[in-house]
Amino acid sequence: MKIKNLNEVPPQPTPVSSRPAGNPKETGPAPVSSSAVTLSDLSAKVAEATNALKAADGGFDAGRVAEVRQRLDEGRYAVDAEKIADAMIKQSVFSTSPPLL
Repeated sequence: MKIKNLNEVPPQPTPVSSRPAGNPKETGPAPVSSSAVTLSDLSAKVAEATNALKAADGGFDAGRVAEVRQRLDEGRYAVDAEKIADAMIKQSVFSTSPPLL
């Protein structure tokens, strides 16, 4: 088993040119790179929705989680199927975005 020298610098890869072979004067100037980024309308809407969700009150409630966990452990937690169904129907009826396929 060979132990590598940790102070040894690995060889760097050779850069590959995207310019065609031949006389450099015949190929024209090198392309200019741009660091500008344009977001699509969809990505802007996703960013807006993400920010709205972060700003919405109703985040994580550690006390509520502890209470539900204790009730589960004690066998006292009852699921209200009607309440869940009503919430699912309201979510689907009042949703403004089309369903994801």
